[in-house]
Amino acid sequence: MGGADDGMLYPGDLPEGFALFLREWDGLHRYQLNSRNVTLKRRLLHGQPTSNIIPLVEVAPNTREGWIPFRVRVSERMIEYSFAGTTTRIPGPLDTDGANKIAIAPGTRLRNLRLLLPNRSK
Repeated sequence: MGGADDGMLYPGDLPEGFALFLREWDGLHRYQLNSRNVTLKRRLLHGQPTSNIIPLVEVAPNTREGWIPFRVRVSERMIEYSFAGTTTRIPGPLDTDGANKIAIAPGTRLRNLRLLLPNRSK
């Protein structure tokens, strides 16, 4: 991880230069994983809407300039994050709209990124 970049619009969202925003809607509604915590921002939790930013779990401190493994499983029923040895689950049903994205600040790198999407029959 390369560290936060003050040139970004919201550098606090990427404290060590990395964040994963799932089911984001207009930037104000999202499930977020970064190098310090997992948060819920104005989305559904246990099927109930929230109006605040809710920290769900803190991630153990990790080192900069090193590779940190992470894995995410996503469905309408739950999101399960595994990051640097910390695993947490957000129970659903969850909102499913949005523009999911991985955000990285300059100096942060990703490797071995694999996306496994379920086969959907039409």
